[in-house]
Formats: sequence, structure tokens, C-alpha cells
Amino acid sequence: MKYQSLNERSEFRTRLICALNDAQCAVGATMIAREFNRRSNTLPISVYAVRKWLAGEAIPTQDKLVVLAEWLNVPAQWLRFGEQAAEPATVDQLAGLPPAVLALLDDIVRLDAAARELVAGVIALMLKDASARS
Repeated sequence: MKYQSLNERSEFRTRLICALNDAQCAVGATMIAREFNRRSNTLPISVYAVRKWLAGEAIPTQDKLVVLAEWLNVPAQWLRFGEQAAEPATVDQLAGLPPAVLALLDDIVRLDAAARELVAGVIALMLKDASARS
């Protein structure tokens, strides 16, 4: 797992608390764990894990971010990275893309919402890593 800086964890914490407040949810580890586990099809999370999120000590994995984002009605990309999703491409912009890229976009569109969020997260990480190496 890639090292997460203190700043990244702190910024995630701030966005999570903001999203909880906007959704009018109590910012308490027990309540968050209970509500998360009601919505998740994965292994349950512990109150301790949520406390680490709220303290800025950890960032949840992508599958957990997707559940949180859907519950709180925010983009998973924003919750993890603080970035807004890009504006949708126009038909004219798409027409100029190579066939392989169009085929990839078609595959992505056929995925369910959770899988598309996962793909967006992977792409965001790759772009962040590429810009860090530049």
C-alpha cells in the first residue's frame, strides 16, 4: 500500500466530516460504523477504524470509500482526493478519439456505478503519481 502523508489523511478527515455534516449525520464513530455496515456488502468495519478516519490517522480503502460516497451522496473521487470530476466530453471531442480509447470508454460505461468509481480512483492515483514524477 502506498504511503499516505499526514496532510492527505488530514484533508480526507476534513472532507469526511464536511460530507457527514452536509448529510446531517452525527460525526460519531459508533454511528458511522453502524450506518456504514448497514449499507456495505463487504466485511463490517469497526468503530476503531472509523475513529482512525475521524482522527486523520487513516484513509479507507477504495471499496469503503465508494460505500461512504454513495451513502453521503458525494463523489468518491472528491472524498478521497478533494478533486471535482471533470466536465463531460462533448460529442465533437469524442469523435476525435482513437478507436481503442472509444472502446475503453464504452467498457467503462457498461460498468456499474461502484466499479466506475473504482476505475476513476485508479486513474486519479495514476495521474497523481505521474505528475509527482514530472
